[in-house]
Amino acid sequence: MRHLLLAFAFGVVPADIPDLIYGGSTEQLGARLATEAAVLEQGSSEGPAGEQAFLVALLSSRHGLALTQRRERKAALKTCVAITEQTFDAALAPLADALRSSCLGALIALSPVLGGMRYGSTARAAVGDAMDAAGDHPFVQLQKAISDLNTPGTWGGDVAASRARLRALAATVGEAPDAPWGWLLPEVLGHLALAEKKLGHDGDARAVLDRALALRPDYRWLSQVVATVVRR
Repeated sequence: MRHLLLAFAFGVVPADIPDLIYGGSTEQLGARLATEAAVLEQGSSEGPAGEQAFLVALLSSRHGLALTQRRERKAALKTCVAITEQTFDAALAPLADALRSSCLGALIALSPVLGGMRYGSTARAAVGDAMDAAGDHPFVQLQKAISDLNTPGTWGGDVAASRARLRALAATVGEAPDAPWGWLLPEVLGHLALAEKKLGHDGDARAVLDRALALRPDYRWLSQVVATVVRR
């Protein structure tokens, strides 16, 4: 196990966590997801879900962000939602709720009307539970911002609020790779670039993206997905 509890509960990062989350191609991420999902299935037992389940949900969400085919992206996001609907142990429960809300927001964004009708209230409840339990937690803050960014306003999203939250997070977490929560910064900046773009701040969006890519040039979601949107 990669000590995910240390990384996600306290911001303390074992060396392999950033590479696990950000490195490799979409195909490599998919292969890693399949391997970890098999480990989870073999080790299934009664009781609250733990680090392995959270890891598979997290990788599913990352895979969903990176995929370009709509059907495959939807399937990965639904896997994240299904896993995080389980009862998790106390330390991971609010993080699982927050991750579920952001995956639901991404599903809504794929089909705003039907997705909003199907997932809107569930997404709001999930992020509400996470914020109530651990509203100051950087990972919860990030997932709240992602949910607000991806969810249309009709269903509770708020791009301006997402931008403000992401800016505050970017100013709070350390930029050095080994700083507490510094490993979150590439994703914070990637979503901030998307928020700036949605608000029509094209120059700011490109500057933020460049800063993110300088930190993790190997993060394919940044270089392929975010860059395509921001630079168009």
